[in-house]
Amino acid sequence: MNKQKMIIYIFLVFIIGVFGGLIININKDKKIDDNNKHEEIVSGYSFEMTDKNVINKEYDGTYLKSFVTIAEQQDEFIINLNGINSDSEVMIIDPNNGDMKCMDYENGVFTLKASLDNDITYGIIIDFKLSGSIRVVNDLNSVDKDKLFNEILIALGCGL
Repeated sequence: MNKQKMIIYIFLVFIIGVFGGLIININKDKKIDDNNKHEEIVSGYSFEMTDKNVINKEYDGTYLKSFVTIAEQQDEFIINLNGINSDSEVMIIDPNNGDMKCMDYENGVFTLKASLDNDITYGIIIDFKLSGSIRVVNDLNSVDKDKLFNEILIALGCGL
């Protein structure tokens, strides 16, 4: 009888564990969908895909998380960078023509409202160091992710 109770107990623990894991994973996926973001790690770089016009990034002292944001085309983007010292120089650079847009420090966050062109990998420079990037595409659903990620990594490897 003790052997039967032990088997039933192990079986119940297994079933509870499986259902608990499923519930946690479903909620995790739902959070990603609610924020309309999808994150991936490719060759050590974190890629985030979003269809929102507000881009929020956190600075860890070296790089922004996520390092690369791929955003669906919008008329205007609001870019917010958290965790950066107020005395830092923060700007976004267009590598095609060298134009630099300085970001303003407001309420503990570096922010910029800007129109970004398609198919350009904009660099985010913090104290003269490439710390992240943003790429705008026409439609997130029609993008060949492998090709796009490869293009972005080559641009970043060449310093934009």
